[in-house]
Amino acid sequence: MYKFSIYNSGYAVYEGKRFVEKTGKFETRITANVLQELKTKAREINYFGFKDEYPKKASDFPATKTSVVLDGNRKDIMDGSGAPAALKEFEKYLDSIKDSADWKQIH
Repeated sequence: MYKFSIYNSGYAVYEGKRFVEKTGKFETRITANVLQELKTKAREINYFGFKDEYPKKASDFPATKTSVVLDGNRKDIMDGSGAPAALKEFEKYLDSIKDSADWKQIH
């Protein structure tokens, strides 16, 4: 379980809690190009048009919560199961940003 946040300034925080390779709190900077690409992808898939929740089929299934803030609007989506392919690809894209970042541990 982890939380990964990217702020409009490019500052990003990762907090790994359990069942992850990195545990603890880490920070990094995301480039302006990556930030712009992230916003573009969110608009292209119409992130704000997805349902707020795609329920789990069973209580022990993993779930992914994403949140996007664009143009002053916030949308949270809980993806337990059955989300559209475009949302799944967006989640993978977010993971690729996380996985390619140069994280520095903080306390």
